[in-house]
Amino acid sequence: MGIPNEIKIGILGAGGKMGMRISANLKKLRNEIFFIENAEIGIKRLEESGLKVSAPAEAMDQLDVLILAVPRGIITKMLRLQGS
Repeated sequence: MGIPNEIKIGILGAGGKMGMRISANLKKLRNEIFFIENAEIGIKRLEESGLKVSAPAEAMDQLDVLILAVPRGIITKMLRLQGS
């Protein structure tokens, strides 16, 4: 069972260590994939891999699914800030 082609997928942190591993597999899908990265080194890695980098503000409203490939500490920090 595959993912329906109309599902738009984003990966936040696509240019990091885990993000690059996930991105390599996601690019095999026929779905529209948004490789989201804001760190210069991550953007460079994605571009060197032939992947188009999406800016977070442009991609977020279009996504059906968002994969977080960011360090746990950042997610925890974001959750704490949201709870304030």
